[in-house]
Formats: sequence, C-alpha cells, structure tokens
Amino acid sequence: MTDGDSDGSGGHQSLTSNMMTTKQYILVNLSKFVVEIVGTAVLGVFYLLMGDQQAGMLLGVWIITLFGVAISGAHFNPAVTVVFMLRRNSSFGSRRLFGILYIVAQFLGGFLAAVVSLFIIHGANNNVAVSPIVTISIPEDSETAELSFNWFSATISELVGSFMFVFLFMLCTDKKTQFSEDKVINCFIIGAAYVASRLIAGGPMVTVLYPGLTKDEDGNINLLSLIGARGVGPLLNPALAFGQMLLSWDFSSILQYVVAPLGGSALALVFYEFVFVKSQEYLNADDEDTENDGMSLQDGIESSPPKGKKIMMNQEIDDEKGLATDSD
Repeated sequence: MTDGDSDGSGGHQSLTSNMMTTKQYILVNLSKFVVEIVGTAVLGVFYLLMGDQQAGMLLGVWIITLFGVAISGAHFNPAVTVVFMLRRNSSFGSRRLFGILYIVAQFLGGFLAAVVSLFIIHGANNNVAVSPIVTISIPEDSETAELSFNWFSATISELVGSFMFVFLFMLCTDKKTQFSEDKVINCFIIGAAYVASRLIAGGPMVTVLYPGLTKDEDGNINLLSLIGARGVGPLLNPALAFGQMLLSWDFSSILQYVVAPLGGSALALVFYEFVFVKSQEYLNADDEDTENDGMSLQDGIESSPPKGKKIMMNQEIDDEKGLATDSD
C-alpha cells in the first residue's frame, strides 16, 4: 500500500539492503515486531468492546491500519501473514521465515488484548473468550431445556469470513490489483473489507461474547450465565482467538476460531493466485491484442490514401510529364 510495497509487508525491501548496518537492521525489525504487537492488541480490545457496532469497527480498523501500514504492513492477523509467506512473488523472498516473527508478535498482541479486556469487561471466571451462539432445545421426552453451542455455524462463518477478508486484503496490497494508489483510501477499503466480511459471515447471529458464562461440574452451561451476552460477530483472527482462550483457559472452540480462519486464508490464496490473477492476465492480454489490432488497422488506413485521392495524384503526375514533353 506504500510505494514499492506490493505485498503488505510495509517496505520490507529495506531489510535486504546492503547499505544497512547491523544496528539499523535490528531496529527496523524490532519496530515491525512492536507495531504488530501493539496493532493486534488494540484491534483485539476494540473488537471485544465494539464488535457489535459496525460503524465503530470500520473507523477503528481504518485508524489501526493507518497506524501500522507504513512500518509493518499492518497485518495484525496470522491468517494474513501466512498468505504473504506462501505467495509466489512475496517480497519476503528467501526470508519467508521472517513472517514467523510477525506471527509471534500477533499472538503476543492477542494475549495482551485479552488481559486488557478482562479489566474492562470483568468477565466471570476470567472469561473473555468468544464462542458460538448457544441454542436452546427441549426434547419431547424431557421437561429440561438443553443448551448447546452451534459449532458448525461458527466453523463455516470463520472459514467464509476469513476467505473474503484475506482475498480483499491481497487485492488492496498488490500494486497490480489495488483499488487506489492513495494509502489512506486503501486502508479505508481494508477496514471496510473486514467489516463486510464479518457481516457476510453471519454477523452477530453466529459468534457471541458471554462475559458471565459458567458451567457446572458436568460441563453443562448455566442458563443464568447467558444473561448479558453480546453478539460481537465473527473474529476472523487466530491470534486474538488464541489469546482469549489462553486467558480464559478454555480451548473448546480452537477449531472454529483458530484452525478455520487459517483454512479460509489458504483457500483465499489458492483462489487469488490461480483463479483471479490468471483471469486478470488473460483479460489484460486480450485487451492488449485488441488495442494492437486497432492500432494496426488505423495505421493501414492512414498509410493508404483514399482511392479518389490516389487517382488525382496519378493524374497530376501524368500532367507534369505532358508539360515536360511539350517544353522539349
């Protein structure tokens, strides 16, 4: 999104410069590490507090992305970083493992976000982890309501949402496909892409935060603990999800909120590289062929004078020859 940066790594080309001293090299990489920690942490706190306010999420993600885009590329998400590590033309180049530094920073930021959010939300039993929405059913042969998490819906939601967001993130950071060369506009589009992907993936109807969620000794959900639930919507970020799970010490939804987003990003990478980019190359080639054909036709028309004009030119040549004969 910046000049010379087509992979969202925030001018990573400078890391390979032979002109950089060891001290400068360490400071540049350290700045990227810190930005990824802080950006991910702020995004995580913002999500837990404002996840159900889409306009607020849009503005928040926009500002956070602007904060980090010029330094680290504003990944703030392992699902995004993994894609740029695996891309064919990634500027990580032979240093693709450098992305691990980003991922470590993001997971640290996710845990930091959970810690900060705990003091703000005051969740029961240190619970700040989002979970699939709880469904209530009453069997025909029982008078007791059964509570269960909608695991399948959450898995599909995170998979589809991550696919959409990562795909649009690649569009905005690839100079061949980005919508604008203006950094501010591109960052706004990334924020809009995140919000739109969450809404497409089900919004607040799938993923919910139960601050007071408690269970009995048998693992059954306490019905009264569902009071105060907030539909924060899809997370689409394995680092934030893992930080919440680690602090709450509840890994029951790791498949939905850690594995599924990574699967969605992998699908986005395959679709972008082998379908979208290829189709763009074919379309651009067709446009160039059509343009070249049009130029050749125009050149032919301009180089060949009209038939009547050609006859007049021949007549003038004959007249000149006749005059020359008479004078002799």
